[in-house]
Amino acid sequence: MVQIAHVCLSDLHLGSSTGLLTPQEEDDLADPARVLSKAVAAALTATVVTLSAGSKPGLILLGDVLDLSLGTMPKASAAAVQVLADLAGPAPSTRFGQVYFVPGNHDHELWTAQRYQTYAPSALSFPHTTRAFDAPDRMAGSTLLNGILTAAGLPASVTYYPNLGLRTSDGDRVVLFHHGHYVEGMYSAMSSVLAAAGASAGLPNTLERLEQVNASWIDFIWSTIGDNGLLGSDATLVYDYLMTGSESPLFQQRLANALASALFSGLPLPKTIAARDLLGLMSAGLVDGAFGSLGQLERFSYMSVLQGSTIAGLSKYLSGPTMAQILSENGAVPKDFTFIFGHTHKPFADRLPVPGYVGAPAIYNTGGWILDTPMFGTCEGASIVFIDTDLNVASLRLFTVPNDDLPSGKTTPTGPIVQTADGCTIGNAMSQALEAVLTKPGIAGLWDAVAKAADAAYRATQDRLMARLRAADLKASQTGTAI
Repeated sequence: MVQIAHVCLSDLHLGSSTGLLTPQEEDDLADPARVLSKAVAAALTATVVTLSAGSKPGLILLGDVLDLSLGTMPKASAAAVQVLADLAGPAPSTRFGQVYFVPGNHDHELWTAQRYQTYAPSALSFPHTTRAFDAPDRMAGSTLLNGILTAAGLPASVTYYPNLGLRTSDGDRVVLFHHGHYVEGMYSAMSSVLAAAGASAGLPNTLERLEQVNASWIDFIWSTIGDNGLLGSDATLVYDYLMTGSESPLFQQRLANALASALFSGLPLPKTIAARDLLGLMSAGLVDGAFGSLGQLERFSYMSVLQGSTIAGLSKYLSGPTMAQILSENGAVPKDFTFIFGHTHKPFADRLPVPGYVGAPAIYNTGGWILDTPMFGTCEGASIVFIDTDLNVASLRLFTVPNDDLPSGKTTPTGPIVQTADGCTIGNAMSQALEAVLTKPGIAGLWDAVAKAADAAYRATQDRLMARLRAADLKASQTGTAI
């Protein structure tokens, strides 16, 4: 009998104003975010209980669980307690066992904090990465996240970064989890700067080196803005403008203005026009250099699951530093390799050839629980990935972005679809078990309710986003400011 060993969720973006699971009012049970959270918990509980054979599967939180860039820590934490408490349910002892946390770019700050909490003052080094295949009892966890999990009634977590690995006893089958930010060049920008300066010649291509060079960059840009008061609010509004499909130069101009304003008011400089203009020029240069290609990120390519540059980046990440980690810890390249990531918010399952691996590795993306653009009809959506005790992998696609281009004006929400990297369930025990469970009327109806709740959450989030931007435009026209 097939038995679920792990359930993987990613990109919940709790705390973000455009996160589908972030409620506007914490105590409003009719809020679309709360309805969606309750629906997911009910459907997932029924599925896990049916396929876990009385055991407690692990819960893998694959990054961007908290959105510390587009949301404040209090808001993100409060939303996380609610959503995770829904998942725990009234009897958490029968739901999940070990919780695994693999930080993403939006909650990377939790990993930075954990690094300094884990090691003694006498430690000779504070490693930037962990081993991927070590047993959970050898790993430490995030103090903040574990406080949230405890409040939600779930077990404490252990952190793996940037990769978490599962393997069979012979090492021939490996499933590797990574949030996904390092498959895009933007998140390793400092490595590119050093390479251009000739400072990387002869250095090993390792995960430790990759993270050491880029960790502060990731924290600064994607994991701390929400904690920066007025600047955080302005930057979030600017980010909202980018999501509407505005050109990148508009985004850069508004962010540069926000940065210059914060610096002008916060630095001990003479409050003169010359000083303000100088800060404006400096901020524009910084933003242009740092964000010039932000609009080209994978999450802003709405109509294809992966751009060519991201496919190349994925191959580079897997064949380079990740391959080195696998060889070091596993001793050999596995005969059967699966890579699971999130980050892009566009779920899919496929096989992609990667140099150095046997055959074409199976690649799964979990999608995301957030509205990235008010435009509907994109290929975004969310999946939950299930892994059984034999490390068979299957993805349950839960919902997609609504499509308002249909003649009816609204689409009927699409229910759950089982997906595999091979495009069929033949030979995949996990996917066959999921399909069998979905034939049960009670469980199928619960997942249909998830799709309907997601549709309502998308529409409510779109309405709020557009109202916020209209209000900001009105303010800008009245005050003459950029934001």
